[in-house]
Amino acid sequence: AKRVLARNELFQKVVFDFATIESIGPAFADEIFRVFVNEHPAIRFVAINQSPEVRKMIDKARAAGGIAPNDAATAAEEAEALKDEEE
Repeated sequence: AKRVLARNELFQKVVFDFATIESIGPAFADEIFRVFVNEHPAIRFVAINQSPEVRKMIDKARAAGGIAPNDAATAAEEAEALKDEEE
């Protein structure tokens, strides 16, 4: 998780695309979606293309940190995130 997060504090929005990822471990999810998010509240984290297993781990990590589940990554936001990547 530390490598994935390297220099993310330089951005206003970070998009994690889990398209080819079937599962992630609880420590990975916790480090990114609870610890880092709580330490950097000004950064917008969006997770897209999550399998049900990945979404479950992310939601557990967020819940442990008192953060709302990743409901914000709606289809519209996913489309916006992908659009931003193409530009």
